[in-house]
Amino acid sequence: LLYNSDDFLVFVSTLYIESYIFKIRTNGEDFQMLADGIDFTIYDGNIYYMKQEFSEDQGYFKSGIYKMSLDGEDEECITDSKTIEEFTVYKSRIYYVNYVNDIYYLESMDMAGGPEEIICSGDVDSWMNCLQGDSNYIYFNDDGNIYKVDITSGEKSTVLEGADMQGISPGYIYYTDDSGLYRMSFSDGSEECIMSGNSMWYIRINGDYMIITGNYFNEKNYDENTAKYLCRLNRDGMTVIKKYFCQ
Repeated sequence: LLYNSDDFLVFVSTLYIESYIFKIRTNGEDFQMLADGIDFTIYDGNIYYMKQEFSEDQGYFKSGIYKMSLDGEDEECITDSKTIEEFTVYKSRIYYVNYVNDIYYLESMDMAGGPEEIICSGDVDSWMNCLQGDSNYIYFNDDGNIYKVDITSGEKSTVLEGADMQGISPGYIYYTDDSGLYRMSFSDGSEECIMSGNSMWYIRINGDYMIITGNYFNEKNYDENTAKYLCRLNRDGMTVIKKYFCQ
């Protein structure tokens, strides 16, 4: 995860299988570890994030939702729930996926941690993920389809079938299917191919750019099978910024 705040970058990195939130200036100075955490978002001048815990029967798992300042100060536990899988903050409310008795629930709470409200549920053994807020809706993936829920009425509707949402930018939703990475306009439903082929593993949208992690073939160096690509949201300026080997 990466977030650009003024002249700072905030990101998550893994050290010896444990994840931490770091902060660094864009010129490489003032590197700082803020907290042990994962899956953060920045909202209204604060960092909201989850932590990791370890147990013999579960291994590492996500736990709770916490809040701290951009300087890593004033840490506060919003909820210590151990069944929350991920979350997002939208319109001064926390929306999260709660996994209970083999069922995923989309729920919400206020910024102080309560009261909790169930919005909708998935099917047994489905996987609800990638929460995104936009235009009074919460978008999410569930069981190979993209859905949205009206945060006012709670009405759930299908956006796309056979697709996985990767992110949202103003006016567009980005998704992958078996043929590539696409973006679809919210206004008229038109679609545009960003990258063809079923080779994308991870897409991160930040401002006017996206970073795509996926397959890479180098006939001169077989140790390079993965790459990070940087481009604008309309795919202009597609550039390989890093190549490496990944098993």
